[in-house]
Amino acid sequence: MSDQTDELEGLLREKEELVEALTQRLEQAAEQLDRMQRSGADRPGSGGSRGGGVPGELVEKQSELCEQLSGAVSQWEDMQCAPTLGRIESQIIELRDLITTATTQGGLIAGSASGGQSQSVETSPPSPANIEAGDENASVTAGWEAMKASLMGSNPDSQAPRAPNVPDHPLDDFDDPFASPPQSIGEQDSPSPPEDFESPQPIDVEQATVEQLRTAVHQRDEFIAVILRRYRSLEQSRRPSDDWKQLEAAPDDMIRRLQELEARLDEACRLAEVELSVERARLGREENRLRQLEANAQKALERLGLAEADGLTVPEGDSGSDSERRWLRMLGIKSEAD
Repeated sequence: MSDQTDELEGLLREKEELVEALTQRLEQAAEQLDRMQRSGADRPGSGGSRGGGVPGELVEKQSELCEQLSGAVSQWEDMQCAPTLGRIESQIIELRDLITTATTQGGLIAGSASGGQSQSVETSPPSPANIEAGDENASVTAGWEAMKASLMGSNPDSQAPRAPNVPDHPLDDFDDPFASPPQSIGEQDSPSPPEDFESPQPIDVEQATVEQLRTAVHQRDEFIAVILRRYRSLEQSRRPSDDWKQLEAAPDDMIRRLQELEARLDEACRLAEVELSVERARLGREENRLRQLEANAQKALERLGLAEADGLTVPEGDSGSDSERRWLRMLGIKSEAD
């Protein structure tokens, strides 16, 4: 009986301790809840950013930033046409300067030529300075009128009177350094052909031997060289001679123009030399490639047993028809019939 009483007393003490612990926890929870209520944390929307919401100031700043970014993008898109307009304007200015320069220089050349022809007829020729000034003004005016008419798509003759002493030549004649100069600067007779030559005779490629084909190639190379020499001599006859004493009576502007053309011709010659160097390098690479292909073909023939050594001959009985002999000649194999 006493044992049961002790056991029940022990259980009672444990239950009392558990009740006491739960009471303390409940009091602590009540205090925390009271503090939270007093601080207002349970009220949503109070205190701005409490409760997980986004502040209104941040939203306003983001909207302003988006508006500024949209404005910057629109301004950038509007500025994209500026480079294009700048390029168009620069090209128009270059065309204007080119037309004005070409027309002015053409008027000076034609004016000096006509002035030299009329000096023998007129008894009291005007001053050279006045003639050059009048030709320059007339040429500039004509150049502006021609440029305006070309841009407007109309005829310059119907809008402005034709300026005097302006040659009726295309502008390309004065811009091309290889163009023929005016005939008033000491005309020269065209030289006779450097040598008499005949075109190479046609050759039958199918019936010709390798040596005949090589000879024909060399003949045609010499023929091309002769044609080029004749063409160069004819081109040289169209240009003024190297005797600059003939130009002592020419105006200073005309002499300066000729010197500029000479400089442009030298530059063109240098460019031609560069092009020839590049072409020679390309031909050298092509020659090396062909030699490599020939060596590979020779090795392939040796592997097949068709060409064991240079100058391999084939018996006459095995030569076959003419087509077979042609193939043997192309492969470098000599036949007894040849």
